[in-house]
Amino acid sequence: MSTDSLPVINIADLERADTRRAIETACRDWGFFQVVGHGIDEHLMAALRRQMRSFFAQPLTVKREILRTADNPWGFYDRELTKHTPDWKQVYDYGPSDGCVIEAQWPEGASSRVVIGGEAGLVLSGVGLVGRVAYGSNANINGRASVTYGGSVHFGKLQGDYAYDPGSLSGDNGHHIGVRLEPNELVDFDLTNSRIEVIREPVLIPED
Repeated sequence: MSTDSLPVINIADLERADTRRAIETACRDWGFFQVVGHGIDEHLMAALRRQMRSFFAQPLTVKREILRTADNPWGFYDRELTKHTPDWKQVYDYGPSDGCVIEAQWPEGASSRVVIGGEAGLVLSGVGLVGRVAYGSNANINGRASVTYGGSVHFGKLQGDYAYDPGSLSGDNGHHIGVRLEPNELVDFDLTNSRIEVIREPVLIPED
């Protein structure tokens, strides 16, 4: 792969051997690359870029009102170091809440929607099933479905997950299946300790 220009990789089919080789080469020679063929709506990406430019164009004092901390990694930050030298960059990090200390911080005036979700199931001695459902308000703003659902199968630290999002923005059919190894085993979980969580997530409003 040439190192004269930034690698551009089509990821429409990640099973192709040449696609995987291109990613490997880009990571080794460049450390990053641009992807195309991802299926994300162009209007949504334009909305993201518009809000990104709007946020970073604000005065530093405004951006530092949502400064991330040692306990909460989500928010604005401009003090990262490389070999004890300040980086010439500013970042805004967003991610899921842990329901306690880690919470997403939103720029002033950012559009958002409320998502109410819950889970219930039965896990005994590390083996069982847990179901999940979530409802999001203002779903028609960015085309997201108002209701998503799924669940997981637990067998010790091994967990199989399924989720269905009819309004998925990834260009797929909305079905997502995965298997993961959890560091902490969910030993016992039943209807008596089921939980409901309320979070706020960003909404990108595409241009007409």
